[in-house]
Amino acid sequence: MTSTSTMSSSPNIDDLPGELLEEVLIMSVPVRKEGFFSKFEKWRTNLRLVSRRWNKTILQNAAFWNVIRIDTSLSCDKLDDKAYRHYLSKLEQSRIAAQRSATVPRKLYLWDPAEYTKENETQILPGIIDIIHSISNWTSIHISSNRRLVRQIFPAEDAPSPTWPSLEAIFISTELDEAPLDDQGSNTTSPPLLVMSPERFPSLRIARLFLKQWSLKTCHLPWAQLTHLTLAVMQGPFSDYLRILEKCVSLESLSITVKSPIGRPFTASDSSSPLPFIALSKLKRLDLFLNSSSDIIVSFLWRLVLPSLTTLVLKVGAMVYHGHRFTHAILSLINWSGCTPSHLEIDLMLDTYIELEDEMDLATLLSTTPSLKTFRLGAAHIRGHFFDHLEDHSLPNLESIDIFSNYDYEFLKRMGAEAFLRWAMRWIQSNGGSGPGGVDGERRKPPFRAVYHAERDGYEPEDFYPRVHSAVERLQEEGWDVSLKTSRRCFKHKHQKFRRAIMHHIITV
Repeated sequence: MTSTSTMSSSPNIDDLPGELLEEVLIMSVPVRKEGFFSKFEKWRTNLRLVSRRWNKTILQNAAFWNVIRIDTSLSCDKLDDKAYRHYLSKLEQSRIAAQRSATVPRKLYLWDPAEYTKENETQILPGIIDIIHSISNWTSIHISSNRRLVRQIFPAEDAPSPTWPSLEAIFISTELDEAPLDDQGSNTTSPPLLVMSPERFPSLRIARLFLKQWSLKTCHLPWAQLTHLTLAVMQGPFSDYLRILEKCVSLESLSITVKSPIGRPFTASDSSSPLPFIALSKLKRLDLFLNSSSDIIVSFLWRLVLPSLTTLVLKVGAMVYHGHRFTHAILSLINWSGCTPSHLEIDLMLDTYIELEDEMDLATLLSTTPSLKTFRLGAAHIRGHFFDHLEDHSLPNLESIDIFSNYDYEFLKRMGAEAFLRWAMRWIQSNGGSGPGGVDGERRKPPFRAVYHAERDGYEPEDFYPRVHSAVERLQEEGWDVSLKTSRRCFKHKHQKFRRAIMHHIITV
């Protein structure tokens, strides 16, 4: 038998049964879950070109179409007739493949940077809208576009609109929208940007809204059924947030990013009515990210009652000056809510100096929160006074503590590190670190990790004193995860270095 005849008699991959061939194709596409672009992705195109059978198998296999991605960004400056026809053919192939697997839940990712002209928009947008509306079983929709496309996908109640009973999550970003803010400086009411009724979207539970140039009141969502809500880059009075939250009776997770573009101030409240007090009985996690207007966060915390809160994260950007005591607002929130938080993160880095009053509030907060399991604090010039005011038996359930201090002076680093180390030794002594116990006289060591990280501005930090290193090494030899770290901070932007110099001058004078 010749080698040629031997090769021809060997099994061919096209001889595989249909079900086995499908599995082989799926395994040969490691990124298949990443979805589909309007420009066919190379991996899937290459597989489809192998044979007609492979092409048919891929088109008919729903596993290749669970996630659909449509990207209208084009390499050419102008969409001519040839490019337009090519684009529509890809959209049509997407539509056919999606409809062939119509019973499979799927996600949609739509990126529409609006790089084409209005004339071309009238050709392309209807095709995109038709594809989206022709599929009734979306479970997740992610859209980065402008108001024109968002309004067509989610039209007003009086317009023909789809019903998506399986849709659970939406991510809407209009940060590409450069149009003037509609409802600022005008007595007229802006038309709704986003309209979603509970009848048309009964399964919607998660909403993430990044609405540049738009205020929250232009969004009409089934707020009462949402369990997770993210709001960012909003405009207008902060009272809009609170009035929306009054309707979010099922909310379990809330994330808010406060960011005010230059020339478009984000005000704490309008002058027509006072801010209401809000009770969210089911809220377990609250994340607040602050880039400006520090008084807003304090005002917000003072108006919340969160009896089920377990996780609180407060992060402040590097460009924020704050004359308000965030720690006092957090302490007040926890006290009057009667909650038992497990995770607390306060990140005031990189230029916010923590005051003595803040450290005293922290001591009270940590002493009265025995449920706490993880705690992280990041700020400038942490002296560690709150460690010395903690009782020996505070934080019995603590598993991890991270302190990140940015400093200008070596004595501040040493002061904070030594206070941290004294407290860690007391905590270990009170939680199984002294004397034998358990089986065979072994010491009981609960899960515990303690890190103090000191970062100096612009200079190489000096090392800790030898006695401090010796104390840490003894704890580590006993099996305790306690460490001290140092690093140098390099300024990425000139304005940060200039600002630090000004703050240094103010403090020394």
